[in-house]
Formats: sequence, C-alpha cells, structure tokens
Amino acid sequence: LRKGPNKFFIKGVFQPMGDGLKLFFKEVNYPLNLNFYIFMISPMLGLLVSVFFWFIYPYIGMNYIMGFGLIYMFCCSSLMVYIFLMISWSSNSNYSVLGMIRFISQMISYEVSMMIIIMNLMFLINSFNLNDFYIYQMNSKFFFFLFLMFILLLISFLAKMNRSPFDFSEGESKLVSGFNIEFKSLSFIFIFMSEYMKIMFMGMLLWEMFLGLMMKKFYLNIFILLFMFLVIWL
Repeated sequence: LRKGPNKFFIKGVFQPMGDGLKLFFKEVNYPLNLNFYIFMISPMLGLLVSVFFWFIYPYIGMNYIMGFGLIYMFCCSSLMVYIFLMISWSSNSNYSVLGMIRFISQMISYEVSMMIIIMNLMFLINSFNLNDFYIYQMNSKFFFFLFLMFILLLISFLAKMNRSPFDFSEGESKLVSGFNIEFKSLSFIFIFMSEYMKIMFMGMLLWEMFLGLMMKKFYLNIFILLFMFLVIWL
C-alpha cells in the first residue's frame, strides 16, 4: 500500500486540519487584469447562496415553514449559475473561461432533468412544501416505488455538482482546474465550502423526498455522511 501523509500529529491523524490551515495562510497572487471587486466578492456570494438553500429545511421546532420551499430552491439553484459566471469572468483567464463554459452548459442541462423529476414528486403530493413529503410518506416510502426516479435524480445531482464521472470542466490535461484556477487561500476555501454545503443539501433532499424521515435526525446524519462518501469516492 502507498503511504499517505503521516507527519502532522500522531500517524497523520490531523493531517486534513494541517492542510486546511496551510491553505488558509497561503500567499495570494492576483491575476494582472482581474476585475478586483467581483473577484473578491463572488466566492463569498457563492457561499451565501449555498446557505440560502437550507432555509427550506423543516427544522424541528421551527415556527416558519416555507410553503413554496421547492420553488425557492429552484430559484437559488438557478442563481448559482450567475455566481460561477462571475467567479470565472472576473479572473480574466482563458483557462477559467473555458472551464466555466463547460461547467455552466452542463449545470443548466442537468438542472432541467432535476427540475422535471422534482416537479413530478411535487405534483404527486400536490404541494411545494418539503414538510409535506414527511406527512405523505408516513406509511409508505417513495424510495421503494420510485427507485428508478431516485437513481435518475441522483445522477442529475452528481452532474449538477460537477462530480465524477461528470467532472468535464476539470479536464486537467486541457483546463488545468476549471473555473477556479486563479483562486487561492480564503477565496478558494469559500468556493469549496459552497460546493460541499450543496452536496450536504442534496443528500438531505434525497432523504426527505424519497424516505420522508425528517424527524429521524440520527439517521439523516448517517445518510448524509454516506452520501458525501459516495460523491467523494466516485
């Protein structure tokens, strides 16, 4: 077996934390012809929009539940396209723009299939509220009757999140690292925090829409961890 990093603490237990700290304190070299304000603000906007996704989740004890939560989620999802457009365009790099073109075209394409599948489920329960999926599935789960739809939605999520095997925008031999090639340090951290927050949200959405076990927080956490492991492993 190939040995991994094992220098930070005992046997490299805290190596990911060390890598995170190293990335945080990384020196920042700005591109020569960048649009500075958009370049600095766009990663933070991406993280902010990723936080907005979680407003539709029906937390226990929450007095306000968004009645049109899934429509709101579609709007936030479409807004992410403009965030990535700002991220790549502001750096004024050919590699970044090439990666952005491929990433956004793929994102919009699979967003259509994602919306069609979710709209089918919304019409099935006659509601736009995520909380009603829990009420509708108290006796039977969509996962067992609509398993093919579950697989199709999972594939759409993987493509929309630009994860393998749909990571066409990060062809390293041609595009270096895609749309985020010019970002370093804290801006780079914001972009990837946004990406992994969306992965967690997609896991929660699959759990709620196909299993309807909103109140089972322990099982939800296990499912999200397994979903993130699957996405990263792929």
